[in-house]
Amino acid sequence: MKKIKISSGQYLSDIMPEIPTNAIIYKTLTGIGATTLEINTPRNSIIMEPNVPVIKGKKQKGMLSIYEGVAIDEVIDYLSGETKHKKLMVTPESFFKIKEAAELLSIDLYKDYMFLFDESDRIIQDAGFRKKITFPMDDFFKFKSKAFISATALAPSDPRFSENGFATLVIEPDFDYSKPIDLITTNNVYLTLKSLLDNAISENYCIFFNSTNMIGAYIKKMEIQNESQVYCSRESTYQLRISEIPHVADHLKKFRKYNFFTSRFNSAVDIFMDSKPVVIIVTDLNSAMHSMVHPKTESVQIVGRFRNGVDKIVHITNLNPELKPKSEEEVKGWLSGCEQTYNDLSALHKATTNQGSKDTLAECLTLVTYANFINADGSKNYFMEDNMFLEEEIKRAYVEETSFQQAYKLPHFKSTHISELYPLSDQKSDKLTSGISMLKVVEAVIESLNAINDSSLPYTIDNRQTVMNDLEKSFPEILEAYRLLGPAELRKNGYSKKQIKKAVKLKKEKDQKSSYGFLKSLQSSFEDGVDYPTSELKKLTQSAISIHGLDLHAHIKLLKEYFELGPRKTLGFDSNKNEIKGYKVVRCKFNRIE
Repeated sequence: MKKIKISSGQYLSDIMPEIPTNAIIYKTLTGIGATTLEINTPRNSIIMEPNVPVIKGKKQKGMLSIYEGVAIDEVIDYLSGETKHKKLMVTPESFFKIKEAAELLSIDLYKDYMFLFDESDRIIQDAGFRKKITFPMDDFFKFKSKAFISATALAPSDPRFSENGFATLVIEPDFDYSKPIDLITTNNVYLTLKSLLDNAISENYCIFFNSTNMIGAYIKKMEIQNESQVYCSRESTYQLRISEIPHVADHLKKFRKYNFFTSRFNSAVDIFMDSKPVVIIVTDLNSAMHSMVHPKTESVQIVGRFRNGVDKIVHITNLNPELKPKSEEEVKGWLSGCEQTYNDLSALHKATTNQGSKDTLAECLTLVTYANFINADGSKNYFMEDNMFLEEEIKRAYVEETSFQQAYKLPHFKSTHISELYPLSDQKSDKLTSGISMLKVVEAVIESLNAINDSSLPYTIDNRQTVMNDLEKSFPEILEAYRLLGPAELRKNGYSKKQIKKAVKLKKEKDQKSSYGFLKSLQSSFEDGVDYPTSELKKLTQSAISIHGLDLHAHIKLLKEYFELGPRKTLGFDSNKNEIKGYKVVRCKFNRIE
């Protein structure tokens, strides 16, 4: 291993004339000009970048960017053009276009070009869900000049690196480059994020959350559609627009107050903002397991995207003690067992002469899990194995608070841990919106409200009002019923919204009917033993109702609840000789109020 010092403010071009070949380069720092150095080096280069946004962001005059939608004819035109030193920037999935164009033009890529795999850690990180990212590797080792480079490079286990005499080069800063980061572990990711955004400590927030579904849900729930910009894959932009999220794009454009990014933008993309943003990394294990972020690679890369620096860094996550990640030894044992069984099946397939057995074994070989770890030519895909070790390492960070804090013990960060406990957890909150029965919704809300009202529960931060506000917004009828009826009566009526409303209405009427002020007004309005026309009875009753702002109707039926009335009778005649009907107020049914 060779180490080269770099000072604050220096670029790679200040400490080396060119990127060395047959090397894995751990550059440690983001934004020190590795791609720029290769572009400016007087030689033909193929620079492989993990995603399209990276290529679009690094595009320069005199080079060709190749990704989905760029035709092979364009590559041919560029390679046969007058540019002296060809610079091709390409995604792994489009590398075949360079090969086909070179073959048609009789160009010896392996001899005449440098192959630089930039952000090389992505080949291990993405291999599990994006196997095509490993496809160019057979060609990579055929190049005379080649290199792996990343600020967060991961050591690959593929034996071809050692067989090709790859050296390890570490760029070592001679200064303190660590940045402060708040690590917030919570049982409610949404409420923690909302609370952070509600504090309005910044004009710009950049939120990295690898779930377009949850990004859309959070934006709509917080009602920040017009203030939000989402950056994601082209396919996901359609989905978000259908969900009525107006500002979405698959490449960087206008920034807004709240800027959400999926993992496509975690590495290599250069982000220039006029002000230093608050960078928030979000992980929600309950709703999106794939939102787990690897502190050693992805967190470092995310912070490194901002070329003008950041104001504050926060990582919010919930935890899951039930994850049960495998240890390194367990991964080795699992892979060894799978490989042995796969090889046994393969040997049987080769040995059998019965066509039925051959077909069955061939089917088994494609269906077993370990088939994902085998290349099309039957060789082992070491990057898939590396990916499994990495995935289990990432899981280990999210089991408990101590493991999460330990994962951030890196030279890139100075971490501060904050624990937030809410009366309403993620899991309970998710259940409330997952189509469960009304009775179960009511029970979940009651449990949360009981927790809010239980002063004996330990809250590191008193966030009970935040939960109450969120419940009030989502379930106003249930909260009103909880307050008026109490939990026991609410449970009895909680099987339908209609019944809850009916019970609340009856309770309100009962409470209003027993109002002290109302009773006193009624008492003073009527005298025992006096005859009152029906119209007068209603008028006086309505006056008492109005004085106290009650939601009652001035019917004789209501008055009979308070006074014993005689039978309806004729009290006399009006000027038109029409009968005037009425009642005698015999006596007051309730105790006289002094």
